[in-house]
Amino acid sequence: MWIPVIIVALAVVMVVGPVMLMRPTNLQRRQSRLRAYAGGKGLRVRLQAVPEGAKSPDARQLLPVYILPATDAEAGTKPPPPWLLVRRSLSHEIHFSGHWDWQGDQRAAPCCWDGLRETLERLPADVIALGRGPQGVYVFWAEEGSEQSVDRLCDLLLQVSELPHRGNSPP
Repeated sequence: MWIPVIIVALAVVMVVGPVMLMRPTNLQRRQSRLRAYAGGKGLRVRLQAVPEGAKSPDARQLLPVYILPATDAEAGTKPPPPWLLVRRSLSHEIHFSGHWDWQGDQRAAPCCWDGLRETLERLPADVIALGRGPQGVYVFWAEEGSEQSVDRLCDLLLQVSELPHRGNSPP
């Protein structure tokens, strides 16, 4: 008498179990919501390898990169040289600003360094890199915040995009 009930229960578990495993977790839903919100603000989001030497908030190999695309006005001009500032694990006086140091040999124009330092002080702690490239201005962000954090990042990226990017190059 109990054997048919057990067989039916096992069949239901075998059908429902895999379906339940395919459902997104709360973290995945939150990340999807943040990325969709960012898209509505005009930002693009993609996953990219963590920059070498960066202070990563966890052991992830890929982090989301939130990009403010280059404007149409910039599209017709020669793109500014790319640069990347990375949050290091230690603050040092030889770094650009506290924990932040340049990745590689590329540097932003000195005329925008004061504005960059101001922006770096205002970035959330879970931002591990800030850069500018042909695609626009971007941050590597661990997504530990909310929609308000996306608003803040969007404002900061806009400020960086408005900094002058032409001027004297560092030696």
